Amino acid sequence: MIKSTILSFALVLLTSIASGQEQEDTSKTKKIDLIHADSLEFNSASSNAQMLKGNVAFKYKETDMFCDSAFMFKDSNTIKAFDNVLIKNNEGVQITGDSLTYFGNNKLARITGNVVLIEKDKTLTAPIVEYNMDSKLAYYFGGGTLVDKSERSTLTSDIGYYYTDIKKFFFKDSVVYKHPDYVIYTDTMMHETESDITYFLGSTD
Repeated sequence: MIKSTILSFALVLLTSIASGQEQEDTSKTKKIDLIHADSLEFNSASSNAQMLKGNVAFKYKETDMFCDSAFMFKDSNTIKAFDNVLIKNNEGVQITGDSLTYFGNNKLARITGNVVLIEKDKTLTAPIVEYNMDSKLAYYFGGGTLVDKSERSTLTSDIGYYYTDIKKFFFKDSVVYKHPDYVIYTDTMMHETESDITYFLGSTD
């Protein structure tokens, strides 16, 4: 279902960000846990780094992260993960990519290389996606494409946000929505996945 509205995008976005920030503030001390690795070694080039190999698995609250190998840097509280990177949360969202950098102090995962986010019949692809483990917000700034199999639609935009907990997509700049029956060009758009309602915020062509 498609619906035009003059709903304030800024107000909705700020409200959602505030909600996510409240979640983040309550768990600043929570660290990611190493669940499994076939082998663990110390990097000879740095006493601060641990090298993990084989079926590596981490967990942060309700989010699981997997990869083939990783480096853990205790001093900076960061993780660099490589090959077959997979993030899964309890909202049914999966993100895959070639590599990942996890910034533990900010609870932020940056996934790069052939990034694919999947939830049910919706698939988002982008060169880089960042995912906040606390607010459960995934976003991209370098362009992305969303394909909805059920709607047989494709959407492209320069910037995109997906709040996985409240099931809302926000798209900004050079938004093109292609449906078998029509094509819409707009500056800003919001899509609610559960109600399947799309809001075009601003002028459309």
